[in-house]
Amino acid sequence: MPQTEILRSIERVGQLTNHYLSAQFAQLSLTDLEVHVLMYLEDHARASIADIQRTFALRPSTLTHVLDRLENRGYLTRQFNPDDRRSLLVVLTPDGEIVASTVVELLYEFDGAIRERIGESDLAGFRAVLDAVVYVTHEGKVHNRKA
Repeated sequence: MPQTEILRSIERVGQLTNHYLSAQFAQLSLTDLEVHVLMYLEDHARASIADIQRTFALRPSTLTHVLDRLENRGYLTRQFNPDDRRSLLVVLTPDGEIVASTVVELLYEFDGAIRERIGESDLAGFRAVLDAVVYVTHEGKVHNRKA
C-alpha cells in the first residue's frame, strides 16, 4: 500500500468531481464561481457584496466580474442597502432563482447517484476520513520535519 494512497485518492476524486461538475455547469453557461455565488444567494435571500467577498475570499475585482456576468444575464440585481445606503445588496431575480434551483437539483442528483452505490457503513468510513483530513489541516497535527 503506497504511503500516499489516501492523498492520491482524495486528489483523484477531487479532479473527477470538478471535471464532471464543470462540464454540467458549462451546459448552463456557468463557471464554478458563478455557481457558488448563485448557491450562496439561494441560501441567503439577499447578501451584501462584502459578505459574498468574505465567504469566498475573492478579490474585489474578481467578485465584480462574476456579479457583472450574472447581472448581465438577468440572474441578479444589485440594490441599495436600506440599512446602509453606502453599500449594495445582491438579490436573485426570478430567472436567477430558477437557475440556482437547477444547479442545486443537479448537485442533489449527483449526490444521490453516489449514495445509491454505497451503504451506511461506507458513508460512515468516508466521513471518518473527511474528519481526519479536517483535523489534520485545521489543527496542524502534521509534524514539521527539518530537511
